[in-house]
Order: sequence, then C-alpha cells, then structure tokens
Amino acid sequence: MGYHLINLIDGKLEHCFKETYEELVYEDAITENTIIYQGEEKWRPFKISESEIYKALANEDFRIGIRAQHLFKKQADKEGFILEDLNQNQESFKIYTNNVDKPIKRGDYLVRNFGNIEIDVKCKTFYKFDRTPRETFFYFECDNLSKHLNMQSFTKTPILIAIYERNQKDKVQIKEDIIHFISIDEIERLKRILQKSIHSQYMIPTKYLHQGFNYIKEIFEKI
Repeated sequence: MGYHLINLIDGKLEHCFKETYEELVYEDAITENTIIYQGEEKWRPFKISESEIYKALANEDFRIGIRAQHLFKKQADKEGFILEDLNQNQESFKIYTNNVDKPIKRGDYLVRNFGNIEIDVKCKTFYKFDRTPRETFFYFECDNLSKHLNMQSFTKTPILIAIYERNQKDKVQIKEDIIHFISIDEIERLKRILQKSIHSQYMIPTKYLHQGFNYIKEIFEKI
C-alpha cells in the first residue's frame, strides 16, 4: 500500500506514487487541490482514452445506446417477456465465427418465451427529409443489414431492431414512452427503394416502423 497523488500542472494531469506518509512531506507539488488516495502501486490512474475496456464510455452515442438497452430490458420485463442477454465478448462470439464464413452481427437479447427471437436495441435520431419535411427517417448502416441477415440465416430465428427515438433538443435523453420495431427481413425488402447516404447508410422512413411490444408477438405467430 502507498499513496497516489494527482495534480493538474499546466493543463496536464501528473501522477506520482509514494510508499509512506513520511515521503509525502518531500513532494513539493502537493497543494490543497491535489487528489490523493491510498492503494497498491499497480492501482494507477489512467485516462479513459488509454483503456481498451473503458474508452468507449467517452463516446456519447455509445453511452446512450447502452442506456437504451437497459430501458428495453426493464420495459420488456414489465410486458412479460423473458430476455436472455447475448454476451458480446470475443470468446462468446467465436462460437459463431468459427462456424460462419461470412461477417455476422449479434443482437443484444433473445426473447426466450417467444421463439428465441433476437433483438438488437438502438437509440436513433429521427431526421426530416429535405424534400418532404413532414416525413422523418433514421439511418441504418448497410453493412449491419448484411451482417444481421447472415446471422439470421445461420440461427434460423427472426431478428428485430428495437428503436427508441433520441431527444433532438437534449441528445443525452431517450424518448421512453414509445418503442419502435422493424424486422431485418422488412429492411431487406425495402432496401431497393431506400435512399442511401454518402456514408453507406440506409435512410429508413419511420412510417415503416411498428409501435409497441406486441410486434414481437406478431412476428412469433408467423414463425
């Protein structure tokens, strides 16, 4: 055990470690604003940007996406759906990649009591079309459609995209009152008529979305 000291010097965070309390009196950089904590020397502070595990947390889109997943799980539970989390780590993913020779993408949950339907949860901003501003759309990556289709072909179970609308005035807020759905099969049917962005994204009109959790049951009845 020892003492970790953190100072902000010339706009940069500086860290040092002292093994004993006595050594602290020889550290001239200590001020009343110095951060100090006790711990093992290996418990060094680090910038989030330097960590493979945590650096994604600095991305606002990533954080709100995870919040949407938590919200979906909470609301689905209230609606009587039994969800199983799909582990996203590399070890779990190998089970699929070792058996599929095409790029694939996993969703976030399986609905265990409705045919193991796979759900990928998204939080999307709804934009207005320039020519028809009364109509709104959201972006969906072309590559993700292909990857989901490959996974669906392998597992033989339907994949649905669950979408919450992102608040346009406050980008860190989710509109929690309405859940939207669209199936991967439906996006595949629509893709011939969908506009594409310069970033290889489909611009999917929100008029094709289905509202409410009953859509899961409707898809299950068609299996």
